[in-house]
Amino acid sequence: MTPPKFWNGLTSKQKQNSILGLIVLGIVILSSIAYQFSDDSKPQIEAQKKIPKKDIALEGDQLEKGLYLQTELKLQQQREVMQDELKQMREDFDNFKKGFSTQLDPLKSDIDQIKNKKEPLPLPRIEVPIPVKEALLTEKEVPPPPPGLGQKLTYDGPPPPPPLEAKEAVIMGGIDVIRNSTLAQTSTEKKNQKNVYLPPSFMRATLLTGVAAPCTTAGTNHPTPMLFKINNLAILPNSVRADLKGCFVVAEGTGDLATERVKTRLLTLSCVTKGGESIIDQDLKGFVVDADGQVDLKGRPVAKMGMHLARVGLAGLLGGMAEGIEESAFTSQFSGTTGITEKNLKDDTESIVKLGIGRGVADTAKELRGFYLQLAQQTMPVIEVGPTKRVHLVVSDGTELKIIDNDNAKDDEEEI
Repeated sequence: MTPPKFWNGLTSKQKQNSILGLIVLGIVILSSIAYQFSDDSKPQIEAQKKIPKKDIALEGDQLEKGLYLQTELKLQQQREVMQDELKQMREDFDNFKKGFSTQLDPLKSDIDQIKNKKEPLPLPRIEVPIPVKEALLTEKEVPPPPPGLGQKLTYDGPPPPPPLEAKEAVIMGGIDVIRNSTLAQTSTEKKNQKNVYLPPSFMRATLLTGVAAPCTTAGTNHPTPMLFKINNLAILPNSVRADLKGCFVVAEGTGDLATERVKTRLLTLSCVTKGGESIIDQDLKGFVVDADGQVDLKGRPVAKMGMHLARVGLAGLLGGMAEGIEESAFTSQFSGTTGITEKNLKDDTESIVKLGIGRGVADTAKELRGFYLQLAQQTMPVIEVGPTKRVHLVVSDGTELKIIDNDNAKDDEEEI
């Protein structure tokens, strides 16, 4: 039976089962073939993996070891050089010590001999050249040679002047001033005085005294004094600072009712060192800046003349009433021919009493009015500024500060 006939003789269900069987058989055959190929490739891949790789690189340990050896070699060379120098220094010191001991032995023997003899040591002689006249000497004026040529002469004159003392520095106002007390000076004033220039600057200060500056003309002619204390370093141009902390500044001021401020101007600057060795007492020109940044001290206007003015008005009122009482004691009569009004005192007692009372009260009221008016003038408005006010002092004109040495303080320190 041929295959086509066999295939044709099968039913449809048998054909389907045959096809499925063939498909499954083909899959099994392909899987077995693939498995064989995969088993052959694994040994090749493992063989490739087992081949060692050669890395071309420098070993870090060897490089570090080479650097360490080089450094150690340099250090060893330096140590050898230092040891040689130290050895040479020791040899030089030993040689010096030996030479010094050889020179010291004769001196020790001389000292021992002197101790055994118990004689006082001879005084040292001061060798000086023979004095010669300033003018040229002629042959006749040349003195004979002294006896014992070649011998050293002793000098019996006054002792030589003492050496100059070392200079000492005096710190004043943050500025070092070098002082040498042995140098000759032309005058005592120049000897005890040094100058330091203070350029225009400003500094923080505190008002120590309260102020009540009058606003009248009399107050302008007689300014009110005040005292400031500098609280911090003075600020100079270019951010330079000068140590004026603790110094006192005296100023004066007058009241200004329009601005309600005390116009202030600086007068003097006073400084003393802690030990009292140096003093500064110098005139100063400048002004004051308040905390609000405006010039002059801001204050509170106070007026106390209201009561006195009221009394002046009351005295004037009493005087007017008294004059009215006085006028009631007279009779007035106008003359047509002369055009003059004549006053005639009444003859009754009541008129006389009115005249006395009115005239007395009028005179008294006039005196009281003048007295209270004078008091009112003396109690004109003032500008009050309390103490401990923080301000800034401004030096408007540069000045030469004269630092004066206080000799009395030095004498006191020496006695102590």
